[in-house]
Amino acid sequence: MTRALRRSLAVLAAALLLGGCTVTFTGGEGASAGVRGIIAVFEPTRGPDATYRRGDDVAFSLRARRDGYVTLSRLNPDGEVAVVARNLRVRAHRTEVLDGTQVGARFVVGGPSGWHRVRASFSPEPASTATARLEGRFGEGDWTAALRLDLAPFDATDVAETAFYVR
Repeated sequence: MTRALRRSLAVLAAALLLGGCTVTFTGGEGASAGVRGIIAVFEPTRGPDATYRRGDDVAFSLRARRDGYVTLSRLNPDGEVAVVARNLRVRAHRTEVLDGTQVGARFVVGGPSGWHRVRASFSPEPASTATARLEGRFGEGDWTAALRLDLAPFDATDVAETAFYVR
């Protein structure tokens, strides 16, 4: 088996495992030490195994355990990272539907085909756009590092991840 084929199979296996689940990062990775589980729910409104076509609207259900702000960012199958929306206000113990209307837009599914990962990063106050730049980053390592920088000024943070498939 060639090296490229083995790598492709490993990526496919990881995508299948991550595709049907929601992952929450607490303590150390995306959250400050001692603060855990601020984001109680984060998933596409169609559910964590959702499949979309290009051009479909996409929305996310999010419930936090305290008032604050959420930034949505995504990692496409090609490794490109971008911000979906920044500093969306969320209220404690309410299921919020994040669909773009909060910023006067709609969240519309784009390409490429494959598993798209989305992270919701919570902060108690709006995150500064000058702290970390998420756009133009490539791969999970850069994505995670940028989120850490973005959340570093705050004492209570959390990051949750979900995924959906694009045909």
